[in-house]
Amino acid sequence: MKQCPFCGTKWKGKGPCPNCGLDPEKNRDESMFQPSAEETGDFQDAPPDFEVEELLRWEPSSQDDAGETEEKDSKEQEEPFPEEGEEEEILTPRRRWKLWQKLATAAVAVVVVAALVIGLWPKTPALPREPAFFVKDNTLMVLPADGEPQKLGEYIDGMEATLAVSPDHRDIAWTENETVKRMALGGEAVAFSQAPASYPKFSQDGKYLYCMAKENEEKSLYQIDVASGQERKVGPMEYYAYWEDDSLLAVQRDSGLDVYDLNTLEKRWSNQVQSELVGSFDGNLYYLERMDDMGTVRMCRRKGGEMEELLTNVTGGIPLSGGGAYLLECTGEEVPLAGLLENDIGADGEEIIKELEGRTVRIPKTSLYCLRNGQLTLMGDSLNIQQYDEKVGATLAFEVEYQAAEETRFPLSDIQAVYGNDKDNIALYIKEYISIMWPRESTLRYLVKDGKLFTLPEDVPQSGYSLQVAGDWMSFCHNNEDTEKSGLWLGRIEGEKVVSQGFYPVADTDRYLLTSVGKVYYWSGQGNQFSGTLYENGTPLATDVNLQNVQTTQDGAVYFLSGSGESWTLNRVADGKVEALAKDVDEFTAFTRDYALALQRQPGKTGYGLLVLEDGKEPRIVAQQVKTLFRSQKDRVTLP
Repeated sequence: MKQCPFCGTKWKGKGPCPNCGLDPEKNRDESMFQPSAEETGDFQDAPPDFEVEELLRWEPSSQDDAGETEEKDSKEQEEPFPEEGEEEEILTPRRRWKLWQKLATAAVAVVVVAALVIGLWPKTPALPREPAFFVKDNTLMVLPADGEPQKLGEYIDGMEATLAVSPDHRDIAWTENETVKRMALGGEAVAFSQAPASYPKFSQDGKYLYCMAKENEEKSLYQIDVASGQERKVGPMEYYAYWEDDSLLAVQRDSGLDVYDLNTLEKRWSNQVQSELVGSFDGNLYYLERMDDMGTVRMCRRKGGEMEELLTNVTGGIPLSGGGAYLLECTGEEVPLAGLLENDIGADGEEIIKELEGRTVRIPKTSLYCLRNGQLTLMGDSLNIQQYDEKVGATLAFEVEYQAAEETRFPLSDIQAVYGNDKDNIALYIKEYISIMWPRESTLRYLVKDGKLFTLPEDVPQSGYSLQVAGDWMSFCHNNEDTEKSGLWLGRIEGEKVVSQGFYPVADTDRYLLTSVGKVYYWSGQGNQFSGTLYENGTPLATDVNLQNVQTTQDGAVYFLSGSGESWTLNRVADGKVEALAKDVDEFTAFTRDYALALQRQPGKTGYGLLVLEDGKEPRIVAQQVKTLFRSQKDRVTLP
């Protein structure tokens, strides 16, 4: 009997293996019987590479192997044992790995090495882009997360409210002694020559800096080219806000709207009607315009000299994160105003009703629209919105059904109790009162976010307020006459709907924090409660928490102080663990889960030490005798 050294097949006779074709007489590997390289000190020649035909050769399946094995066993039972003195030629099989075995082994090795590298290699801490600011020895200082403290200028009480940071967080502007200054991080401060000036603000691309300057009792808006320092007067005005894109600079005044060419500052057009800016997209300006003494407001789009009315009767709206707005247009039926009033105040009432003859109002049924990236989209009819999260531009939407006009009456005495006897504006006041007090049935139906409607579950509490949205998570407070049924409702966006994730009973609270990983932090009690128990999704975290300063970061960590006013300890909650970071901390500001700053008491020294807490590094003091610590960014999240 022969046995193939490659595949192990046994057969009787000479010639190549009937299974794999290998001829043992020609392919026998004598190197198996030679000393190893370690024994001789020499390296043997490497075995020949596989031929392509061998790599592509068909391999029998397990079922074929089983059948072949049975057949071989039966043949071997029929073969007589070799007679005494007759030597059976048996070759020791040599194991060789197939290609798929090599590839699989290599893949496993790569995964193991990667796991070791990921697990053992230190991760880079998530540092914030925006700098922090602090006051030291009556000097305003700036601290970038990737740099050292730098002096800005003399600190004057309240000047932190004037701080502006460029979109790339590398330029800073502020007001110092009625002079606007700007400085690139690592550079020198440059003063704006017009004085006195205030309210600096960077353009959306960081190319320009705008500020107000007062000249001969007249206020004017100035544009400063950040690169060249060139200063240009836009025009005399009192302004509240402005929008710009590649070509337009729109400035909102007390009494109207002015639009300029962004580069030449030539006035394109002016609107003397009371207006409110909504946004500017692709050279089109979107704004709300008041039409009459009844408070009728329309939504307009204008490019160049052409104006287009988009919505005819806007009754409300909220800003949309990233630009744009959610808008409500009244689409209810028009009905006579006087016919809705009940005169219960005698002759004065008769006079009011007579004056209102011929005027009409609409049943306050509204449709919800979204203006986003220059596109106005109808989201739904018979919808109203309330309780929105301004940080992300999200809101709750209700389906509303209004009582029929013929069944509805409003006593004049109730209206006077709210607005008084101002006969000059009585029609406007009555219209406002009716729009608010019209009897209706409403059902909380949607979360509105990113220009989309997400359906809420049927069992969601119907009295939701104090909405917060973080990532795919949402939460709001629910107050009930039965305080045991009050609490925080938590939901998560999954596809086109919101799925309930839990309800946490807590009485009399609207102060809480929601993180992007679905953690809700809250406590029981409202108002000026100073110390108490902090909860995470129903579980107490600590009982001695300073409830006036709990902060969360956009990447899902929570920082808080525990202990007492004599010695507060700064703690961080991340990945479900509470970690004590530093003792004797009176103030702090949390940027990311890996980076925070704190003011730490220093024994025997006045003021505080500015403590940098960066994950993976030892805490370090970067400044002494610090008075206060603050951020200029509006996205700092704290308990309201």
